[in-house]
Amino acid sequence: MAPKVVSVNDVIRAMSKGDITVTKPTDPALKNSSSASNAELEKELLNHGIHAGKSERKYQELVLGMVKDDMFWVRNYSLHPNAHRVRGWIRRHDRFRACMREMVKMIARIPDTASTARAQLAYNLGAKFNAFLTELDDHGNFEDAELFKYFIDNIDGCWEDFEELEAQHADHSMTDQIVHRLEKLIAAQGNVSQAELVELQYNFYLFYRGSLAHLALEEKMILQKWLNLTPQEYRHFRSYLSWKHILTYYKFFKLL
Repeated sequence: MAPKVVSVNDVIRAMSKGDITVTKPTDPALKNSSSASNAELEKELLNHGIHAGKSERKYQELVLGMVKDDMFWVRNYSLHPNAHRVRGWIRRHDRFRACMREMVKMIARIPDTASTARAQLAYNLGAKFNAFLTELDDHGNFEDAELFKYFIDNIDGCWEDFEELEAQHADHSMTDQIVHRLEKLIAAQGNVSQAELVELQYNFYLFYRGSLAHLALEEKMILQKWLNLTPQEYRHFRSYLSWKHILTYYKFFKLL
């Protein structure tokens, strides 16, 4: 069975309908695309997950400029016919982002909350953060043991890409500090010094910003590779997945 692909004309049609997010090309290397041969241009497009197909050269150059943006497939993965492969994983990332935003707002309310209500707010925040960490740890274990492992084992040059991500998964220093400060806040019924609250807010802000950067880095590194696995490669990829995570990330386990 032939791979499902995105063509230059697919991107142009989606752009004309406003269905994709476009970033203005800024890569200086694009200035050389007009001097590249047709074969070189088509090869470069393929490197970014796009097939030239029966498209005009001017559109090939335009689309190349768009897809060379690291965030193109992150913003526009739904354009790809294999979007179902990554949708559950992306939605889990979106849920993590939303949960962290909620906790940032909860922490910001603590200093202005009456002392009688602080204890409950601190308890709610602690429970929410612990539940978040449990889900985040399970997600990280899935990535390290199944998702990243497939690419490291089977796709040349992937080890260095994912080594940094796995190291970040293993670093719990910031979350340990936050848990410690939350436990202290709960034990004190919410009545701690202003300096303690500032430290908690600062620690969580660093964790929030670091987590956003980590999720974005994962998406930039893996989405293009994942979307463009051939049917044969994708069947092999599925063999790395446990049934637990198949049910977690795929509502319907599509064969392709």
